[in-house]
Amino acid sequence: MSQKSGTKRKASSLAAQKKAGINPASHNPLSKKSSSDVEVMENIQSFKKGILASKENLNDILKLYKYTESKKAEVVYNAVKALQFVFVSLIKRGDIQLYKPISDNGSLDAAQVQVSEWLGTILKKWYRHLFTLLNSRDPAIQVAALDAFFALIREDSAAGVEAQKGYTFNSAYMEEFGEAIVASKHLADETINYLVEKYLNCFEDIRYYTLKMLAISVTKLITQNNAEQVKHVVEWVFKLLSSIRSMPTKDEDIKKFWATHPGKIESKGTHFLLMTSTHRREFQEAWLSFFRLQLSNTILKRVLLALHQRVLPHMLNPVALLDFLVYCYDQGGVIALLALNGLFTLIHKHNMDYPDFYTKLYQCFTPDLLHVKHRSRFFRLTELFLSSAYLPAGLIAAFVKRMARLALHGPPGALVLILPFIYNLLRAHPACMILIHRAGEIKCGEHDPYDFSQSNPTLSNALESSLWEVEALSRHYSANVSSLAKLFSDQFTKPSYLLEDFMDHNFNSMISAELGKPFKKVPALAIKPSPTLLPSSDSNSEDSKLFSLCDEWVF
Repeated sequence: MSQKSGTKRKASSLAAQKKAGINPASHNPLSKKSSSDVEVMENIQSFKKGILASKENLNDILKLYKYTESKKAEVVYNAVKALQFVFVSLIKRGDIQLYKPISDNGSLDAAQVQVSEWLGTILKKWYRHLFTLLNSRDPAIQVAALDAFFALIREDSAAGVEAQKGYTFNSAYMEEFGEAIVASKHLADETINYLVEKYLNCFEDIRYYTLKMLAISVTKLITQNNAEQVKHVVEWVFKLLSSIRSMPTKDEDIKKFWATHPGKIESKGTHFLLMTSTHRREFQEAWLSFFRLQLSNTILKRVLLALHQRVLPHMLNPVALLDFLVYCYDQGGVIALLALNGLFTLIHKHNMDYPDFYTKLYQCFTPDLLHVKHRSRFFRLTELFLSSAYLPAGLIAAFVKRMARLALHGPPGALVLILPFIYNLLRAHPACMILIHRAGEIKCGEHDPYDFSQSNPTLSNALESSLWEVEALSRHYSANVSSLAKLFSDQFTKPSYLLEDFMDHNFNSMISAELGKPFKKVPALAIKPSPTLLPSSDSNSEDSKLFSLCDEWVF
């Protein structure tokens, strides 16, 4: 490796650590004032140089290994870095033979073979110890263990390619790595950020094998019924999966590999790592294994918010999420509102058939709907779902009545959205205009045939009712609401409203708009505020006269 490339790799590693929230300077041995600590750091560097200088010093590997079991984080960190450099160098020099060459001409004597086997045994032990360090409470040690592990994986792959003359990747160690991080009780958010930013979003092979081992390890965890560990795993697995931004969309996008590039090795046909379908399949399996975990409502909301943009487009078979989305849709409330995006994607882009879709959509219109922060997202989709001119008039009338009834108890910010929505629906479906023309026959809900408690919109008798609710809203205390409601008594000559203009209204925006309006006429009279709480002792003062006048109204 050239000095220039080594400098670039070190700089990128430091940048990834800073992005993950880890400060490498906190583990700099030169910043420690203790003389004993300085001596330990000097010993670590001395052992590292001595091991690589002469084979007579190979036993010092065990001394470095001992330092990685120290109780001081800075000692462990520097020892891990030293051993990483030592093992990588020994593999490159051929002192550790990980694979038996195809054409073995017996180039090593018996002593060299014995030393290589001993070093191989120590290396296997070192792999297991790295997995143990992932359970450390110090994020910097976890990151150091990650770097050391992936550095060994790269050299393992290079050695396998050279010896076997074919693509090699040690997936067995990757599976053990997956089990280790799933079993870790102290895996830090900084470690997950570093893993994603330094490896998963940069290298195709690391992302592929990490997703594959993650699906296997999470599935094994589910069979163990360890509720406490599952709760911890759910948080960081979601963080890891939702942070992946580098999924390829076509085969030409698959270029950068951490280990050997499969395309540079002579082989028949296209290697599976160079096919987009392979990566999408493992991405899908990782998410499906995650969905089998016990997810809280908080996690469900976060998942559903990102599902239609970050997950579904990269899945090999998006319809595999149908059961999960239907389960969320059946939960009702905010969860059902957020599941609509995913369901719409499956219906619109993947020809999924959901017979009870409009019934479930109708049931989402509850009194809480007008108060949730995801209200605008829901109404955007509802506008799209009800835009078809082929929907039955009875179904449209049911939605119109449902929204009008909810509007009687809704906040003004929601009403200025619902009324234009109803107006647009009536314009698009003239058969529902009878709801307005029959307004005089049903007053204030007396003998209203519409059944608000009916969950099936086609059985609610909405088309036999009238929009007396809109007439009631014409006397609303908010001028914006009453003005919109009065439009229904005029001829429907106005064009349809652009609902996007009304989506984000709330109390704050409406109050700000009212306070920002200029006065057409300055008020002629204004009450002068009293500077004191009690009236003045002067009997001729205005405050005293006002106080006397108020006394006359005491009953």
